[in-house]
Amino acid sequence: PATDEPARALARLPPAVIVDIDETVLSTLPYQAWLVKNYRRFSRESWHAWVSEASAEAMPGALEFVRYAGEKGVRVFYISNRSYRGPLDRNANGRLDPGEEQIYLKPYTVTNLVRRGFLPQQDISNEDAVLLRGESREDGRVKKGWDARDKTARRESLSTSYRILLIIGDDVNDFTRSRYHRRGKGAAVSDAGASSGSMLFDEVERYGAHWGRSWFMLPNPLYGSWTTLFYDPGQALSDEEKIKIKMNRLRTWQ
Repeated sequence: PATDEPARALARLPPAVIVDIDETVLSTLPYQAWLVKNYRRFSRESWHAWVSEASAEAMPGALEFVRYAGEKGVRVFYISNRSYRGPLDRNANGRLDPGEEQIYLKPYTVTNLVRRGFLPQQDISNEDAVLLRGESREDGRVKKGWDARDKTARRESLSTSYRILLIIGDDVNDFTRSRYHRRGKGAAVSDAGASSGSMLFDEVERYGAHWGRSWFMLPNPLYGSWTTLFYDPGQALSDEEKIKIKMNRLRTWQ
């Protein structure tokens, strides 16, 4: 029947898997520990300095999975919200000194993936296998939708040429356009984030058929968009106020 043609067309596409990078295939624990030990909060400058070292270790089991996919003829694409271009604080002093202006950061991520054995793979270049936030076209303009934290445009760019079998990540945003990411400033929040939490759970339930079948969420207790459940991200809160809110939300033994 004619109605079966879309399914047949999809079946003819080469199979692929989409994975996130940080806390999915590469571990950033040394950077997170550095923040704690030095009483620092996350900054793009220090993060980019960490990325530039291309020294992140592989997450347990990640390389084995990628190699297995390759053996079965499945391509692996790495979609990350690491910046394609950004400031680099080379001496990690918390500020941008002369000579530390905007640079292209993608080569560092590609190098790290090569060092750990995730790249190269057959029939696709290392550059094409990695899709970062803010990537530009040959004319220098950012690809449409690729400047957002929302990864939908990047996922959709693959769906026309590949049959996506699995998506693996550590945040809801790795799988779907999570609406609680896009709440405007000043949106009403009660019970330290109940409003955003209800939107998150609605989104999770909406795609319930995918979880554990074609979508696999890995736990990340360190950071992620889930932290917005504790307070309204539109509020101008100090670090101390944010910590206090989180501490008050803890469910302790005694």
